[in-house]
Amino acid sequence: YNKLERLLAFTFKGLIKLAKLNLSNNKISHIDPNAFFDLVSLKYLYFNSNKISLSNSKLQNELPSSVQIL
Repeated sequence: YNKLERLLAFTFKGLIKLAKLNLSNNKISHIDPNAFFDLVSLKYLYFNSNKISLSNSKLQNELPSSVQIL
């Protein structure tokens, strides 16, 4: 666990082949717009046990439509 509290804009820039991203069990309470920029190959995003939920967030619209949030 990394204890991340915030995802900054362009955090994952250039990671166009990334298919799985595990951000679960952190303390993420804020996500900047464009934090998920360039994640065009992402299929699975593990985001449970954080201070915010992506399921109700407008930031979910920044993810490719094929991404499953787990």
